[in-house]
Amino acid sequence: MGDQTSGRHLNQQASGAQPERPVRTGENGAQRPRPAARQTSGAARPVNTARTAGPSGTGRPAQPVNTARSASGARSANAPRSASGARPANAPRSASGARPANAQGARPSNGQVRQGGQAVSQRQARGTAPARPSGPNGPKRPGGKKQGPSGDLILRYAVLAALFVSMVVFAVMLGMTKMLSGKYLVIICILLLVILGIVAALLLVFGRRRRPWAGIAVAGVLAIIMIVGSVAAMRGVKTLQTITSPEFSVSHIGIYVKNDDPAQSLDDVGSYTFGILDAMGREYVDKAIEDINELLPAPISVVEYASPPQMVDALFDGSVGAVITDVSYIEGLGELDEYKQTVSMMREITNMNVEIKVEPSPTPEAVEETAEKHVYTALISGIDSRNGLVRSSLSDVNILVTVNTQTHQVLMVSTPRDYFVPFSNTGTNDKLTHTGWYGIEVCMDTIGDLYGVDIDYYFRVNFEGFVNIIDALGGVTVDSEKSFTAGGYSFSKGQNTLNGAQALVFARERKSFAEGDRQRGRNQMAVIRAVINKALSPELLTSYNSLLKAVEGSFEMSVPYDLIAAMVREQLDTGAAWNIVSYSVTGSDSYATSPLLGMNVYVMVPDEATVNTAKGLIDQVMNGQTVTAPAS
Repeated sequence: MGDQTSGRHLNQQASGAQPERPVRTGENGAQRPRPAARQTSGAARPVNTARTAGPSGTGRPAQPVNTARSASGARSANAPRSASGARPANAPRSASGARPANAQGARPSNGQVRQGGQAVSQRQARGTAPARPSGPNGPKRPGGKKQGPSGDLILRYAVLAALFVSMVVFAVMLGMTKMLSGKYLVIICILLLVILGIVAALLLVFGRRRRPWAGIAVAGVLAIIMIVGSVAAMRGVKTLQTITSPEFSVSHIGIYVKNDDPAQSLDDVGSYTFGILDAMGREYVDKAIEDINELLPAPISVVEYASPPQMVDALFDGSVGAVITDVSYIEGLGELDEYKQTVSMMREITNMNVEIKVEPSPTPEAVEETAEKHVYTALISGIDSRNGLVRSSLSDVNILVTVNTQTHQVLMVSTPRDYFVPFSNTGTNDKLTHTGWYGIEVCMDTIGDLYGVDIDYYFRVNFEGFVNIIDALGGVTVDSEKSFTAGGYSFSKGQNTLNGAQALVFARERKSFAEGDRQRGRNQMAVIRAVINKALSPELLTSYNSLLKAVEGSFEMSVPYDLIAAMVREQLDTGAAWNIVSYSVTGSDSYATSPLLGMNVYVMVPDEATVNTAKGLIDQVMNGQTVTAPAS
């Protein structure tokens, strides 16, 4: 107590404090001291005092304190301490020695002191940190500008905004696919909003007092998922639109000479006479000749022939020096025993892809009208071309599919490639596979005439591309009716898990069976059924991107995209199971003259009883009845 008194006297002497004024009494009788008069003028008087010994036992040396009194007489915060280390307050006491609570310079209870009529921290009062000016709406930066939100808060809002934008884009992309009905889109939007709310809580509420790295990580992952989903949705739409609406029909045209001909390029054969076909693929050959004439100094001369064998025979008897034709015709001749050796003695010196613009897909109004139907027919045509999905090629797989979307019935009728039937464009009988040389339209019309139906659409797939599709699906499980070995692979009766190469051998083989092409047709439908089952399974999601890549360039169809989307929506809404039934027509082995080849070839004469059975099954599906596979 004596130390504090000495300290107070020293402080009063150094500061030149004035005598106290009379004491005023409050309502409750307590004395309320009036502050002593301050010096109102004159320069501040520096007081240089030294701190006496520090607290007992600390050994802390005394520190000089340089304080100055302001013009108003107030002492700055750096006032000297007493011997005990206490800093006196710059306020007069009452006669009883009590310090008034509201005196200027009193230390607030929160550890702050008052300086210049404003509460400041002790660190700022000692001059080690500047006081930050304040405004009515919070702290201000020097210069009077209000301090903005922290960088941490800006980061949270930026991440949340990025997630919101990615979700909006994802929802829009899903809507553009047209494959989800309104109720599913609403459910997805609600789920996205719920997820957004949870992430917002993580970022702005739970992560308020610490850096919200967990919320930022969750938002980033979700945004990436939304972006990937949007890209996948648009890629799927683009791929389907490409294969459903091809802009051009492509024919692979080649120029051939004999193996011993010295010509090596187009310039070397410019003076030759060329053999061409008078009707088959003539539109594409004529366009190729136009391109050739632009490259050569003079137009070429041509001679027309009625069939591929006649044209090839003219090359080898010297009537022409070269031939210009669709490559598929030469490949088809190479399958015949009579021309295998001849074709092997021919050499292609150059080739070109000739494109001709095709008719546009049905308008939306036409698609809307067809969408009201519930029964559709389509032809699955499988070609075997090393040049990709070209316009003209032998049609080795011919499966008529009838679909009833109300009863969820699917009927697949396989027709052997060697069926000897009248062609729709010529009226003469020939092998069904040769219709592919005229194009898919002739093939559709010829099979439609056979079964008495109008075929609405077609699916074309190249066998080489078929391999890629099955590999993209991760293989398929095929049910084989028989055990056999072919192409270096062994197939057992029952379930077989096959990759693309194995499935191709399984679908092509016919020499291992007594029924030959009949059994091959059944095996082909078994592979198609396995592909459909795999495509309808959840495993499709894991191979989505690779499957889209596989179908590009190896698969095309004439089904409008809007109709596909409508069928997908209906399937998602109903979730119904489909009944898939297969049937193969048959016939008797024979030989007949092929008008296209001008020679006798192996053919299969249709068995009218099996054809009539197929017609009856088609009628059942169209009439909404449930079909079952007939006993074989």
